[in-house]
Amino acid sequence: MSMTRKDFKAIAEIIRKYNITTHDSLDLYNLAKDLTVYFKQANPTFDKGKFMKAAGWYNQWINHIT
Repeated sequence: MSMTRKDFKAIAEIIRKYNITTHDSLDLYNLAKDLTVYFKQANPTFDKGKFMKAAGWYNQWINHIT
């Protein structure tokens, strides 16, 4: 079974729920970032930016890649 947009959105919402400013926030960011690599391999049309935005990490991610 392939992952769908619905799956990606649900996972992003779970990460966003825990996206708080603590010592664990870097771990959550890295988790979200690593998941985008896996998701892109699983689904070539996966949009990393949309996922990071939905997960609450878009600003950090975009600053990291530019």
